[in-house]
Amino acid sequence: MKSLLSAKLLKGASEVSASSLESNLVLLYFSASWCPPCRQFTPLLMDFYNKVNAQHKAAEIILVSADRTQEDFQKYFEKMPWLAVPFEEETIRASLAQKCQVTTIPNLSLMDSQGNPVKEVRYDVAEKPNEALDLWKQALSK
Repeated sequence: MKSLLSAKLLKGASEVSASSLESNLVLLYFSASWCPPCRQFTPLLMDFYNKVNAQHKAAEIILVSADRTQEDFQKYFEKMPWLAVPFEEETIRASLAQKCQVTTIPNLSLMDSQGNPVKEVRYDVAEKPNEALDLWKQALSK
């Protein structure tokens, strides 16, 4: 996973190292502020993230933005409780989107420990939030 990500990720206004990821469940969230379905899904994802991580870090989400400007990215990301690939890391963002075969957003991709996409899991969060973590653990154990 760390080889695909920049040496730094954003956590709010601070930078953190990709090597500091605390969870075995890592998801890449491909989204943008200009995307109406993203603006609908992001609040659901935030509720899910806050619930599953309330007692301990069960899952980590990393925003991979498709915003068009740094300002749009910052306004969108400042509301989010998870990490992000820095906006200026355009090559990394494009590489991750290609590796995960992202053709539409929003896209939430479950990644294995080697940085390979396992499956797209947005519908698990939207339709089966209480089962999602178990489903993802099963998918990773195959």
